[in-house]
Amino acid sequence: MLSKILDKDNVNQLVVDSSGAASTKVKESALPTGAATAAKQDALAVLIGALTDAVVTDPTASGSEIALLKGIIKQLQGTSGTVTPISLSGATVAVPVDLQYNQLTDAEALPVTVSGSKTGKQASDTITLAHDVGIHSALDVLSTAAGEVLEFASLGEAGDLIAILGLRYKYAANAIPTACAGYRLHLYNASPTAIADNATYNLPSGDLAKYIGSIFIPIPTDLGDECHAQVDNINLTAKLVGTGLFGILSCVGAETPAIDTVITIIINTMAV
Repeated sequence: MLSKILDKDNVNQLVVDSSGAASTKVKESALPTGAATAAKQDALAVLIGALTDAVVTDPTASGSEIALLKGIIKQLQGTSGTVTPISLSGATVAVPVDLQYNQLTDAEALPVTVSGSKTGKQASDTITLAHDVGIHSALDVLSTAAGEVLEFASLGEAGDLIAILGLRYKYAANAIPTACAGYRLHLYNASPTAIADNATYNLPSGDLAKYIGSIFIPIPTDLGDECHAQVDNINLTAKLVGTGLFGILSCVGAETPAIDTVITIIINTMAV
């Protein structure tokens, strides 16, 4: 006895013989068939092209696949001032691109450049405290006798939005100032009015538009020859007017700093 069971698409047949053995008879494919011809091969060769095909860089022009690919490579590499090389830039470009083409000579290095704004910057400035043995009251400025504004240069370009990530405070003396309660660094996007040492900090109306905020600096740690404090995870954002920021330092509580001591402040920033 021989029976056939067809699948629902009528493609394959399950055949069972009289002994109960089953086998599958596969129907021939319905895909179109046809012999390759010389004409078809010639048409394909024209479409792909040859390595000797002339470069096509005009996006409105036609050409073989090889000619168009050679045109893309030529646009990427630039050619002796006649074709401007492509330059990739932007905040999301994370890695450099290195393109190579095996028919270039040693003198024809590919001028593809990649740049991005996601780069960190560090800037620092120092002040030498005035030769003043008097006690600084709470909120008094620490500066030179005439008043010196700190400048943190080269943090970006005008219009950039940056974030201050961290700060380092270095006090070049072998002891923490008496009664020290920490400090506050007032920051501006343009140079503010200078305030003399031991004068009360003030934010005049003319500097209000420049003011971007302040950072609290904790009581430094005595490390022997120098005292040090650090602040991390600040994330204070600012839009640059020029290429850097400016600062004025004040004490939180009353203290007596050492005369002629050098204070260094370092800030770490990143474009956002």
